[in-house]
Amino acid sequence: MLFRSVLHEGYPFTWRRGDTHVVVVNPRREPASVEVGGLDGATVLLGEGVTVTAAGLDVDGFGYAVLELGGQVQ
Repeated sequence: MLFRSVLHEGYPFTWRRGDTHVVVVNPRREPASVEVGGLDGATVLLGEGVTVTAAGLDVDGFGYAVLELGGQVQ
């Protein structure tokens, strides 16, 4: 079963894909950040310009990433 959940509707647009991945996209030129819990141990599988922080994600302008989760995202 495919399950998707939007975590942040603004930019950077962020959603959970199943229980194992988070996807983030910032189509703007300006950097943006989003608070997302549960990213401890997350691994960037594919992406550019994304930093995992204690509070969530910092995303450069035009940045994107697919992250594999180490635990449960909140």
